[in-house]
Amino acid sequence: RDDLHVICSENIISIQFNEERVPTRSFARLMGRMYELTVTDVVDPAGNKIEPYTYQSNFVCSPPNPGLTITSFQDDMIYLPDQAIRFSAVISNNEKYPSQSVDEQWSKTYLELGLDPKSNTDDLTVHVNGEPLVEPQEYILEGRESVTTHVEIRKTSTGKKLKFDPINLFLRSSCMGDEENPITVTASAFNHKGDDGTESIMFTPPCPAIQWTGSMAKERRFVFSRNALDDLEMHIELSIFNQDYVNRKLFDRSVLNDNIPSEEKRLEKVTLLYRRSRDTGQWGIGSLPGGGRIDFSVQGVEDELGYAKLKWDVSGIADSQYEIKVQSVCTDIGGLPGSNFYDTDTIELILDRVSPSIYGRPQVKLTGSIDMVQDEEFVLSFTEQLFCDEPYTFALSITLSINEIEKNLSHGNGIKVICEGKMIRYRFEH
Repeated sequence: RDDLHVICSENIISIQFNEERVPTRSFARLMGRMYELTVTDVVDPAGNKIEPYTYQSNFVCSPPNPGLTITSFQDDMIYLPDQAIRFSAVISNNEKYPSQSVDEQWSKTYLELGLDPKSNTDDLTVHVNGEPLVEPQEYILEGRESVTTHVEIRKTSTGKKLKFDPINLFLRSSCMGDEENPITVTASAFNHKGDDGTESIMFTPPCPAIQWTGSMAKERRFVFSRNALDDLEMHIELSIFNQDYVNRKLFDRSVLNDNIPSEEKRLEKVTLLYRRSRDTGQWGIGSLPGGGRIDFSVQGVEDELGYAKLKWDVSGIADSQYEIKVQSVCTDIGGLPGSNFYDTDTIELILDRVSPSIYGRPQVKLTGSIDMVQDEEFVLSFTEQLFCDEPYTFALSITLSINEIEKNLSHGNGIKVICEGKMIRYRFEH
C-alpha cells in the first residue's frame, strides 16, 4: 500500500507519510494528534528477527496563541422572536512573542470553534456560516492570520421566554504535546446590556397579530337598519382572535401589566378604528356602551382560547358607509417598519336608520289608446339607494276603477316591475 513511504538503509528505517492518504488529508491537521507505531518482522543479515515493537506518542506541535472575539452585527439592533440575532466572530492565530516570524516552523495551527453546551440550556440554536453548530467547526490558520465568521442565534418556535443568558463559544487548539494540554479560549455572544451591566440575549416581542372571528371573519360587508340596531340596543358585537394565544394573552404584553418583565411590555391597546369609506382622514376610535374606548387587551376580556369580544356603541355615530378594523398598537421601537402596530382586514359597515321616502309625487296618467298605455313606462323616484336584489322585497299594486268596478294589478299580475338604484320602474302588461 502507498499509505506510507518506507526506506530501509543499514540500521535505519525511514518512514514518510503520503499526505493524500492520511486520515486528516493534511499534515497540518496531524499536529498534536496521537499516533501508535508498530514494527514487526525486522531481521538482520544473519536472519535474527526482533520481537514486535509498539510505540505511542503525539505528532509534535507548538501550542498556538489563539484569539476569539465576538461582537454584535449592529449595535442597538432590534430582533423579533422569528429573526436570527447576528454576530461576527473573529478567529485569530496570534503571535506568541513579538519577534515570531510568519514563516517560523509550527506557526500554522489547526483550531476548532465550538459551543459550550452548559451555556445553552434554553430553546436557542446556534448557526455558524449557515450551518448548525452541533459539532466544532475546523479552521487552519497561518501565523498572525485571522478570519471572520458569521454567527446566528435563533429562538425555537416554542416557549414564551424572550430573554436568555449569553451563549459561550470556545476556540480550541488541536495541538497537544506530550506534556501540553489543548489551548482553549472562550467568548460570550450577547446583544443586550442592562443598566446594571448584566449581559443577555434578548428578543423584542412583536406587536400581537390579531384577526376577525365569527361573522366578521366570514363577511366583508354589513348593513344595519333601524330595526336591526334597535334589536341590538345600538350595540354591535365585535369578536377578534389572538393568533399568539398559545404563548401569551394580549394582556401579557400590555404596558399596564405589572407582573411581566419590563422588556416584554409593548402593547398599548387593541382598539376598534372606523372612518367613512373613501375618507383619507383620521380614524375614529370605537366606544363601549356606557363610555370608554374599546380595548381588547384589557385584563379579563380575552378567554383561554384566544377569543375576545366587546360591544361597540354606535348610537352617536351618523348614518353612513364606514370602513372598520381592529388595530393592536405597540410602543415605538424604531428600525423595523410596521413593527409598531398590527391591523385586521378592513370591513365595510353601513348604518342606515332612515327609511327611504318617495321623491316627488307619483302620478299615473293614462291617456290615449290601450296600446299606447301599455307601451308607456312609469317611474317612482326615492331619496336613497334601494335594495333591488331579486326576489323583490317590496310590493307594488295599482287599483283601477272602471264603471265602478275595481281591478287590482300587481307585479306579475298585470304589471312588470324593474328596480334600479333609486328608482322603481313599471309598465302595464299586454
